[in-house]
Amino acid sequence: MISVGGEVLATATGFLSTAERPPDIPSPHGITVEPGQRLQCAMLVTNRHVLTGRNNDTGQPLDGRTGGTPELVEIWHQGRPIGRQSLYCEQGRAMWVEHPDLGPRVDVVGLAMNQPAIHIRPYDPPDMVPESARHESLQMRVVVGDDLFVVGFPFGAQDKKGSPIWTRASAATEPEEHYDDLPRFLVDARTRTGQSGSPVVAVRRSDRAWIDPDGQAMAGPGVRFLGVYSGRINDEADLGYVWTKQCVGEVTARGVRGSIDRHGHTVAD
Repeated sequence: MISVGGEVLATATGFLSTAERPPDIPSPHGITVEPGQRLQCAMLVTNRHVLTGRNNDTGQPLDGRTGGTPELVEIWHQGRPIGRQSLYCEQGRAMWVEHPDLGPRVDVVGLAMNQPAIHIRPYDPPDMVPESARHESLQMRVVVGDDLFVVGFPFGAQDKKGSPIWTRASAATEPEEHYDDLPRFLVDARTRTGQSGSPVVAVRRSDRAWIDPDGQAMAGPGVRFLGVYSGRINDEADLGYVWTKQCVGEVTARGVRGSIDRHGHTVAD
């Protein structure tokens, strides 16, 4: 839930990943960090427009009723709240990190969580590790036309355990090729409000064969994380953006502090 002044502005989706706490993000009260020390933290990954409350391309407020800027995010898991986090520090600067090279052009951010009470196992898909540091022999190949799933909470809907809804999608452009010169591709899916920030995955069932990146035939179940969904290209289309797994990994590993303050003004380092 995203709120301002105690009023809920919207609901969205995100997931937790492990990361080193960015050095220029204030540490939780009561924790002393020595110079050069990097703390491990749980990082909430979601869309930039979810936390700014503004269209990521135009900068216009998403809440046409109040035009409010979100101040707080409350995280729910399996139907219950597990933590709350301010989006801005006392000086008014954003607490999230953005893409290290493309900054606000990428609609993905990471928010380092302060609450030590969060004990959920963070989501660490192997695909978020840099290509040179992992073994790819068991990663399934995904191409245009393949079935995918957007895993999130449309209109806040969930099952009786509080788990997300799996919305079927298909890859509308090649996942390995940048769409519109940005690290993203398109999917065709009937997505709705609340699914921004959803992880997008490919699933291969145990009774299906698939091809790994080396061209070898494989059999058995498999799940591949492909990226983060950020919404439809316009209100009339079923096509939507997915920011790639590599892009997400760059945000969590090397992200730079958010470029705006609580009033929506650009902040220079």
